[in-house]
Amino acid sequence: MPEPEPPMSPGEFPGAIWYGEEEMEAALRVLRHQSPFRYYGPHCGFEVRRFEEEFARFLASTPGRPWPDESDIHVTAVNSGTGALEVALEALGVGCGDEVLVQGFLWISSISAILRNRAIPVLVDSDDTLNMDPAALRATVTPRTKVIMPVPMLGGCARIGVLMAVVREINREREQEGLPQVRVLEDCAQSLGAYAKGIPGSREPLSEEGIHRIGTFGDAGIFSLQINKNITAGEGGMIVTRDTELHRRINALHNAGYAPDPSNPCNWYGDIPVGWGHGRRMSELQGAVARVQLSKLDAILAGMRHSHARIEEAVRALGMTPRAHADAKNPGDTGYYCLFRLPPGPADEAAKIARGRAVK
Repeated sequence: MPEPEPPMSPGEFPGAIWYGEEEMEAALRVLRHQSPFRYYGPHCGFEVRRFEEEFARFLASTPGRPWPDESDIHVTAVNSGTGALEVALEALGVGCGDEVLVQGFLWISSISAILRNRAIPVLVDSDDTLNMDPAALRATVTPRTKVIMPVPMLGGCARIGVLMAVVREINREREQEGLPQVRVLEDCAQSLGAYAKGIPGSREPLSEEGIHRIGTFGDAGIFSLQINKNITAGEGGMIVTRDTELHRRINALHNAGYAPDPSNPCNWYGDIPVGWGHGRRMSELQGAVARVQLSKLDAILAGMRHSHARIEEAVRALGMTPRAHADAKNPGDTGYYCLFRLPPGPADEAAKIARGRAVK
């Protein structure tokens, strides 16, 4: 089989074009062990479990610094980003008639996961970052709002620190009114590795204000490992949360619907019924490849951000306006896509038509 030619420009598949001997050896390791299932096998290497532990340490890290040895973030690996959304929404208690607020600029899975949980998607306007507008969010919340789902689209961060501050205000008001608290699920499928400034926590602050990884600000976050993403195992996803009880529900629902008995765990699929399981387990092959890709993420993102800066500079030189960065002084966007607005054309209709006909 001929070797693929190196890309002439920034790759369409940022993680996949970094595949090398390490990913091949990781996959072969699973095959040699004859154990592609994450919980047991003839010589199970528990690649998925190790990936979950390593991803938790990555999320707890400060950008540009080594990963800490410990993390308070729980990670459940699943077989797709869409599956991650479906499981996370159910674990958060979303059901028939509930409203889930999500911005209008999104990928179809953000909507489909809401509908599969029999809930109602309510669209929120975007601001100049092309992500959820904090001011529009407050105006869209109703007593039926169950979850707010920011979607940092195409690698660009929302003003998530401001969003979380607004959500905490909303929840204080709802508490006084006797209404259930609103939860936040970050759909970070397209922004793995991004970071932003703010305070995590939808009800109470969970840390000091600072730089945190996208996906750790809300009650839960999801990520994707589909081939177009920053790192990839072909398919795959992760659900993350600091909430131990929510993690228990997520872990049960992604599997067979049972949670382990903490005093006497007996079965790999759990012991105590929680709900109908989704069967969204990640395979050992996916986990092994994802572990290698995660170790390359910083280098991948450095290349993406460098290319994005060059393209954005050229776009500005042509008189077009790139999307705004949530934090201009310390942008944590991944550089996944460069989005921009075209310059305004002539105001009157006849001039627009003449201008269009002049283009050869």
